[in-house]
Amino acid sequence: MLRLGLIGCGRIMENGHIPALKTIEDRYRVVALADPSEERRKVIGEAVGIDAEHRHSSYEEILDKESLDVVDIATPHFLHKDPAVAAANARVHVITEKPLARNLAEAEEMLAACRANGVRLGVLHNYRYQPMMQKLFELVRNGAVGDVFMCRLEGMGGGYYKGTDQYDPTWRADERGGGGCLIDNGYHFVYIFREVMNSAMTSVYARTGTFALPITVEDLAAVLCGYESGGILSLQTGWCVKGGAQRVMEVYGTEGVISFSRFEKSPAFYQNSTGEWTFPEVPQAKQSGFVGIFADIADAFENDKELVVDGEEARRNLEAIEASYNSAKSGAAISVNIPPPGA
Repeated sequence: MLRLGLIGCGRIMENGHIPALKTIEDRYRVVALADPSEERRKVIGEAVGIDAEHRHSSYEEILDKESLDVVDIATPHFLHKDPAVAAANARVHVITEKPLARNLAEAEEMLAACRANGVRLGVLHNYRYQPMMQKLFELVRNGAVGDVFMCRLEGMGGGYYKGTDQYDPTWRADERGGGGCLIDNGYHFVYIFREVMNSAMTSVYARTGTFALPITVEDLAAVLCGYESGGILSLQTGWCVKGGAQRVMEVYGTEGVISFSRFEKSPAFYQNSTGEWTFPEVPQAKQSGFVGIFADIADAFENDKELVVDGEEARRNLEAIEASYNSAKSGAAISVNIPPPGA
């Protein structure tokens, strides 16, 4: 069982990580935690049964005073790099929230520290492990829709995920997060559709803007990606639609369509050969993706297996995001060569 230290005791730790870790409590033993807020240390400490002696105010303190196999970093984006590098230098394996970092320069520093110290780095691309997404991957891999030529996502909400009041609930509203809705929400669907396309991404064209919120980063992003196969990804994400909007997530192939939005029941699968819609069963459809990815990381760490989402894979996804921002700034398409996950 892996001795786990928690770094960052905010909302995503409380609402995402802790419930998942309790579901697979035979894989990890939480032995300590760290957060600058005494109130948050108390909340998470009580949730996982950690007494005051093992509740620390900083990542430096937890690494200095505790015997750990791995840390779970659930801090704001701009606080991923330093604790990850420090953990690597202490020869402690690292699990970190997405995005890996705010930019490629920070990511490279994290990866270099892990390589230099023989430390493994797992990144929480948790949407990939949601049962709905696993069913999507299964259908595509089995050839249900033939050759995929287009994916599209339209995900518009009215705001961003607030941090805790005890730290800073609005840190996503400025440049500290590395950007706005694109790096925070759109990031997930970039890695989902990179896997669905299963082809190298070759170009990125993007537009971003701030229209509805009093923030200094984008609350709307539209991204068009091209792939070596000729396929196209159209992605629109935003925090600027207060009333909410129709959520669209569809995959188009030469033999059919997979839709997560056309009917109340999802996913829906249209097969060209039959001309009918069917509704594949998805077991545990509401299970958090955190359960699957934490279990997968534990298996890789304990049995010396390859991580499905390691630091290098997360860096590739961040490259697509950074290219999107560069395109939005320049007004031109950006050429890239980003292989699909697992390539």
